[in-house]
Amino acid sequence: MARRYVSNYLTIREDSASAHKLLGQALEQLGEKEKALAQYKCSLELESKQQDLVLKGRVNYVMCTLLNHWLFTYSFKHEF
Repeated sequence: MARRYVSNYLTIREDSASAHKLLGQALEQLGEKEKALAQYKCSLELESKQQDLVLKGRVNYVMCTLLNHWLFTYSFKHEF
């Protein structure tokens, strides 16, 4: 429901960084990670000084890097 309201609001105020961020949060809760990331990116492009989103991006980058490293290491130790 929140997703629909925020999406409607963005048709009127597409330059609202806070609305893009809120939509990103709603999408993330629904498991739509790629769409959420696109909304977070749009929010940061409109207002770059959002420390919580900058931190979230850094944490996600570190987690992805660690996961990729683990998968790469695991694949060489355990051939399929």
